[in-house]
Amino acid sequence: MLAVTNDNKLSQQLKRISNAIAGLDVTVFTPDKYNPAMAQAYDMAVFHHFVPQDISKLNAIYIMPDKDNPSFKIKSIQQDDLRIMDWNREHPTLKYLNFLDELNLKKVQSLEIPLWANSLIESSNFPLAWEGIYKGRRIICLGFELGDYLFTADQDVSAPILLLNMLDWLTPRLSGDKQLATGDKYILKHDAAIEKAYIETPTGEQIKLKPKNGIIDFSDTNHVGLYKLHAQDVTGKQITRTFAANLLNEKESQITPLDIEEALPESETKIEFGKEKLEIWTYIILAALCLLFTEWWVYFKKLA
Repeated sequence: MLAVTNDNKLSQQLKRISNAIAGLDVTVFTPDKYNPAMAQAYDMAVFHHFVPQDISKLNAIYIMPDKDNPSFKIKSIQQDDLRIMDWNREHPTLKYLNFLDELNLKKVQSLEIPLWANSLIESSNFPLAWEGIYKGRRIICLGFELGDYLFTADQDVSAPILLLNMLDWLTPRLSGDKQLATGDKYILKHDAAIEKAYIETPTGEQIKLKPKNGIIDFSDTNHVGLYKLHAQDVTGKQITRTFAANLLNEKESQITPLDIEEALPESETKIEFGKEKLEIWTYIILAALCLLFTEWWVYFKKLA
């Protein structure tokens, strides 16, 4: 991944992300050092306060593009605090981010969405982020800073998960192990035997692990959030990984009423269920009719 930015904080955060994702390498350049020929060497890019002349060269995230850029229209810049009001929960970059509205944005841009793009995140008055495919390239534009919210002291995991989702959307299946459903097992296979390892959970707890040769097996992922793995192999090499645990089961997150067929176990069919209920009610109705007939017979016998 190519990162073009003057912001040291953002570049450091992107490098932390790359350390957590196997196979992802980040190279950082300042805008004045960027050359269009660089695009051929990278799979994706993050452009910060900078938009190249040709946006069709790379799958890319554009963060706070400069107002006079040649490709994206920026309506205005707002300095005041702003809340996210709505977002496209069905889009892969935003699924399961239930608390995105808790990000208190300090500085934002009012974006104009191109005809070939779709809104991702909105304030009460204007779009804050959009995505689209332009000449075969996947593009995301953010009208707010992202580096300020990555791995912050308040432990808000929305921004890191948002970035991980966006990178995965730009280059699908790049990082296979970064997203788990809560309760799922995390497995890391390393070339050399691992000497020591521990995982820091979203609650801040550090759990020591017992690796078997080069394999780490961790199943205590019941808390939603980011888990940080720290390990060292027998050669002294340091291993760091970050993965997120989310409520990824859409059926478990779905609160709308289910059809009776969906609610039943696979081994039980609607026909069997209906038949069983029908047989029970048949016996109840027959018993009631017998009781009524008995009362009628006793009543008329007394009259006779």
